Amino acid sequence: MRDADLELLAVVLDRLATSRLVGHQFLRAALERPMQREQWLEAIDALTHLADARSERYRVVARMPRAVQAIQGIAGLGLWLPDPWLSVLIVDASEASLDALVPQVALAHQAGDERLDQLADLLVKVGTSPNLDVLRSRVQQHREERSARLFGELARSFGLKPTTPISFTIELESSTFEKNSLLARIEANSMNGSPLAVQLELSPRGRARVLPVGRIEPKDLPAKLAEVAKEYGVTWSRSASTAGKRSEGVTESGLLRWLLPAR
Repeated sequence: MRDADLELLAVVLDRLATSRLVGHQFLRAALERPMQREQWLEAIDALTHLADARSERYRVVARMPRAVQAIQGIAGLGLWLPDPWLSVLIVDASEASLDALVPQVALAHQAGDERLDQLADLLVKVGTSPNLDVLRSRVQQHREERSARLFGELARSFGLKPTTPISFTIELESSTFEKNSLLARIEANSMNGSPLAVQLELSPRGRARVLPVGRIEPKDLPAKLAEVAKEYGVTWSRSASTAGKRSEGVTESGLLRWLLPAR
């Protein structure tokens, strides 16, 4: 790469100051001014390794001081870093890298989704240290708070603490004497970023089709079941079957009272 090309690249990167793309901000942080060819090649090499999310090539990047420093710098810009980038900071495990993870934990907490679980999974794969243990504890606390927000009321109905993890699988069927037949399969795990999976299957005259449900929060599920039953002219049977393991203290009768409240 010629000096003129490096100068042009510097101008382009300056114009990307407000970009929300992680790769752009990484290049801005990794390339010093005046820009040198060796820096450019190393930065591109790091990006190539980080683009492969299925391997552990991030460990190569963790041995590139300039790349690690650049990732530390962009971790606090309000951008969510992909797993390989987070893994670089976790494997490096220096004080600066662990400090850089703090705003990423805050972003995950604010989103309240699977990002908390991604961080928890990544932190399990490395060793232990006082700072790493603090991060693990903070992530776990945020996951429990998310669980309480989504399932706290249901946990209390079973006499459990709001932060108690709730998991179960239950199937509901409509009454058999009606023209339409509905089947609802509900899987819940309050410690996941997508805590509730609901599948509704309609079988009018023997031809089954799955009804779109979309993302739904636990507090809205009873009303959704009532709405679907009314739309298709069915009545949910007040018997159900549970499959797999249920959280201790969670009963089938209690789940039915929650899903099909008395009118």
